[in-house]
Amino acid sequence: MTADGSPPPATGSGAPGDPSATPGVLTPGTSLPPEEVDLTEEDRQRGATADILNRVALQRTRVEEKPFDLLRAQEETRGLLAKGLFLLLAATVLSVIGLAAAGRLSAVEMAAILSPVVTLTGTALGFYFARH
Repeated sequence: MTADGSPPPATGSGAPGDPSATPGVLTPGTSLPPEEVDLTEEDRQRGATADILNRVALQRTRVEEKPFDLLRAQEETRGLLAKGLFLLLAATVLSVIGLAAAGRLSAVEMAAILSPVVTLTGTALGFYFARH
């Protein structure tokens, strides 16, 4: 530093090994030598702590791999389909009852709406329970 507090002017090319470069002053295109860039002990400890935490997290999140069971997957899918169709039937029946009570549906329209839903649900539930 000079007397007025500003850094001393850089001299020379600033290339590494240039004897005319001012020591301790970086100029554009130069960098610190590798031996001057080092982690402090605190940074090393932080890095070690992070490694330990990562290993613990990986151990806790390991998933046990089980072989794929086709029969179980098919059974779960059948169950989901049967439940979904039953809920569809229930919603349709409640909607039809509500519309019929409001006088917006005739008996013919109710039959046209309910027949395919009841048939589909009955077929799926029959297939599902026939397996049990």
